[in-house]
Amino acid sequence: MSSTTIIDLALEYDPKRADVIDASSSLLELLRLLDNGTRGASAQRTRVQPLGFDPLDRVLGGGLRIHDLLVLAGRPGVGKTVVTLQMARNLALQGTTVVFACYEHDPWTLLIRLLAMEIGEVSVPHTTWYRMDGVRSLLDDVISGRVALASASSDPLLRAARARVEEYAHRLHLVRAAPSRTGLAELAQLVTDLQVGPTVLFVDYLQKVRPAENTTSHIEHVGQVTAGLKEISLSSPISVVAIAAIGGLGLLKRRVHLPHLDTAVAVGYDADVVIMLNDKRHIVSSNNLTHTTEQAERFRHRVVFTIEKNRGGIAPVDLEFAKDFEHFRFEPAGSYVAEQLIEDGEHDDFRS
Repeated sequence: MSSTTIIDLALEYDPKRADVIDASSSLLELLRLLDNGTRGASAQRTRVQPLGFDPLDRVLGGGLRIHDLLVLAGRPGVGKTVVTLQMARNLALQGTTVVFACYEHDPWTLLIRLLAMEIGEVSVPHTTWYRMDGVRSLLDDVISGRVALASASSDPLLRAARARVEEYAHRLHLVRAAPSRTGLAELAQLVTDLQVGPTVLFVDYLQKVRPAENTTSHIEHVGQVTAGLKEISLSSPISVVAIAAIGGLGLLKRRVHLPHLDTAVAVGYDADVVIMLNDKRHIVSSNNLTHTTEQAERFRHRVVFTIEKNRGGIAPVDLEFAKDFEHFRFEPAGSYVAEQLIEDGEHDDFRS
């Protein structure tokens, strides 16, 4: 279990910026760099890192771009931590350094979820529900300390999952974050200390990050944090993926949009990409109410990913991915939404 890096964060900030070559460049200098094919550090800007979800990566122009801030939001329980941890896993597996700072779950819980995720990756077509019940019970024993992971690894599914995690364990750093001690300064220092090549910082979630300076309102707090996360992404070959909370009124909506974010203006302004998650069963238009029982069941197991802001491509775009929450994952092969979805004002309130 010790192979995945687990950090109990308590660090001090040491300001550092690596993209000095990009800080001030005349147009003539940039043209000469292009002519010579020696763009130096600025060449990192074009690097794209696939998130491992299709067609999401296609819509994003190949995936997550260096220096981008991607914000992902949705109602509680829709799968925000599930999908971001899966993205983190996919990036680490392909060689990217990943820092996952979580204010919601401890690192041990995340590690167990990764093991369950890998079981899903290797065995989804062949694993019966009662077989997974036994594996989950074994994982519970491991996390509680009743059974050592080395002993539990005699189970073939768990052994295969552990072997897969060990392939990327040295690149995926799980951070135990807390509002009282983990702020923008600590996150920036952590990325500086752990960065090896292109790096992605995940933050779960944005509204719990402590700002760099004292603030007088919640709007100012969130605005400062969002701007600070964007600044971290610009400091070197780094991207940031942050989960954002939905505001109170948004929780009453059947379909949440970017304006329903907690302090939406502050978050939406600095984000390069905003993806809103909604359970499909809640947001299919009344024009589609003639769907069959089989279709209704399928809707219940799917989440719509709406790319509402996309500085590098088209938006809005509605995609859907099937849940596999038994293994704490989504099926990575999704599709474009074919059905008509509700819009604002069309029975979009749970109270109506």
